[in-house]
Amino acid sequence: MKVNVTFFLLFVTGAVTMQAQDVLQAAFSAKEAVKEIYRQGFDSSEGITGWSVSSNSTSQNTWGLGTVHVRDLEDFSSINPDSKLSANIYYDNEVHQDETLCSPYFLLKKNTLMRIYTAFSGVWAFNGRFTIHAQRKSATTPDKLFDALLWSQENRHEFHKWLEFEFDLAEYTSETDSVRILFHYEGMGGDDVYIDDFRLCERDESGQVSIEKGSEVHFTDLSVGEPDSYLWTFEGGTPATSTEATPVIHYEQAGTFDVTLRVTKGSESHELTMPGYITVKAVAPVVDFEYPAEGYFSPYAGIFVPAGVPVTFTDQSTNYPEAWQWTFEGGTPDTSDEQNPTVTYHSSGSYELSLTATNEGGSQTIQSPEGAVKVGGDCSIWNIGSHENSEIGALNMSFYGYYAGTNWLGMTAFAEHFKKPLAPLTIDRVDVFFANATVIDPAVELTVSIMTEQDSLPGKVLASKTISTDDIAFDPSTWLPTAFVLDEPIEVDTTFFVVIEGIPNRTDENTYETDDLVIGVVRREPDAKNPNTACHRLEVWDENDQPTGETQWYRQTDENVSLGIAPHARYPETGNVGLPETAADKPLLLQRGREIVLPNVTEGHLTCFDVQGRILFDRIYNGETIQLSGHGLRLLRLTTEGKTHQYKLIVEIEN
Repeated sequence: MKVNVTFFLLFVTGAVTMQAQDVLQAAFSAKEAVKEIYRQGFDSSEGITGWSVSSNSTSQNTWGLGTVHVRDLEDFSSINPDSKLSANIYYDNEVHQDETLCSPYFLLKKNTLMRIYTAFSGVWAFNGRFTIHAQRKSATTPDKLFDALLWSQENRHEFHKWLEFEFDLAEYTSETDSVRILFHYEGMGGDDVYIDDFRLCERDESGQVSIEKGSEVHFTDLSVGEPDSYLWTFEGGTPATSTEATPVIHYEQAGTFDVTLRVTKGSESHELTMPGYITVKAVAPVVDFEYPAEGYFSPYAGIFVPAGVPVTFTDQSTNYPEAWQWTFEGGTPDTSDEQNPTVTYHSSGSYELSLTATNEGGSQTIQSPEGAVKVGGDCSIWNIGSHENSEIGALNMSFYGYYAGTNWLGMTAFAEHFKKPLAPLTIDRVDVFFANATVIDPAVELTVSIMTEQDSLPGKVLASKTISTDDIAFDPSTWLPTAFVLDEPIEVDTTFFVVIEGIPNRTDENTYETDDLVIGVVRREPDAKNPNTACHRLEVWDENDQPTGETQWYRQTDENVSLGIAPHARYPETGNVGLPETAADKPLLLQRGREIVLPNVTEGHLTCFDVQGRILFDRIYNGETIQLSGHGLRLLRLTTEGKTHQYKLIVEIEN
């Protein structure tokens, strides 16, 4: 009888359990519902206690801390503004490397994720193999988590860029056996590898999600009972609703928000609301701005503009700023709270500016370098932004030679396109920045020409200058330009090209030395903000692959580049804005005297121009009597309460 009772109880219990499993019940979690338990930013030797390096080679290049040395790869501060250094290893072309960066041992008592950023080259991963491993303290061999070569082949990864990877360490959960992470690099002639922001995070599916403003949350349905439809409601999220099983929601406002999931199966339904499941934190802005697109970049200033011409600065701050405060030394206005203010510089000179961006998470200020804005006068101009200056170098095309330099592709000349200036400017020389400057004997002649634009390509020659390659200025330790001084300055008031031709591509038959003359180039991503500005002239070949003796210009379409070519230009010292075609108010004729008071105006900023557009005075106006001098047409431009009023005045000759 005792056995039968036991059997009966088990049967009833099992039946109840099976029935409970069939009940429809909503449940969910989010990928971001984790708690960070460890972080390593690799920013100082003092801060990496417990980490070690193991080397099984004689190479001097092993794991250490440093900054990025790879062209086109930004420091990790571009992702984490607080980052100072990264863990890295530089490749060795002479000695086989076998180097391991070892983390401390961690005792993982809960389901844990490892997250890390890394940057490596997929092209050279075969030569220098980068792998990541996990090793239990009780084990003699580690487990491989990641192979950069295999991953690159599967994902068509080529060049360095920061990538974030996540690894599930659930199988290493233990009460007694700890685990460490190994970053291994082995090979010769590979490429540099960088890692940063190593994090261990415990999964907390029942916990809440805490994210930064502007982040995404990846939701996962965990409902029981096999629902066939879903209806999510996301307070504060975008989109606000979803019918997917695993929606991804964007949060662009700070606060604490509920999440609701209603699941349905046939006529059954169940709803779960998690109050305050999402906490979105506001983060102080990371401040940045763009110089006016109307101006010219310069090797020696952030931007070069003429006096008296309005230009617009553009806010590029991230983390959702809500307020802006600009200061413009020498500008009108000299301060602004607009996001993208328009400023006029009335006097030539070199000026600074600053921008403070603010939101509920805090504020940050950026100060331009001294003399960032060059107004009027003379300055060298080019198409390379100040943030790109450190990236200029030789563009190698492997055994074909160089773009904008010695090559064996039949490129006989290279050209850099310049947009129309804001006002007529004068050019008296062209500076060329060479990245390599080796020329075998004898010397040859190089010619730089300024040409008009015709059908988006170089057209008519306006001026040219020829020098010998013996006169090239080159210092590999610094950027020293070679000056092509024109015999007579020329004035340009439209788009134009600067063309260089005569770059040799010879080989010495005895020594096999070759010419190696190359102009510095900035190479950008295809979707970069700054456009391609380069052209090249190619030899024309016939259908039998024989040269015809003719050449033809082509736009550079394979790469997004600008050449290190910088015309030396001059704008007038004072503004030449000219009078507008129409004025806001009717002309006022002064019969006698030279005094006037503007009606119904108590304060503002007042500028007076003559008919040539020259500034006669520029000052604060507080309702006082204006004293006019000279005679003829005058334009008064008054800015008050955010509005601009214009008055045409005729000042007659006194009797």
